Amino acid sequence: MGTRYRFRNWTLTPKREAEAEPVKVAYECADCGEMGPTDENAEAAQAWTFDHLRENPRHVNCRQHSVLPYTMIPGDFQ
Repeated sequence: MGTRYRFRNWTLTPKREAEAEPVKVAYECADCGEMGPTDENAEAAQAWTFDHLRENPRHVNCRQHSVLPYTMIPGDFQ
């Protein structure tokens, strides 16, 4: 007798439980590629953009990098 496989549906969803790791944010200068510090406090991470602008007045383009915890939820078998 051959091997049987059962496929399962899965759902990717944000992890919202109290024990989930915190959301983290960092900003990158899109003009030079320099990356600011990663922080759980978005305002603290954003402060780097203004410091970087003071030091580099022509660097006005930024990218936000966010790290959000996600989890896979098992669903029904097909």
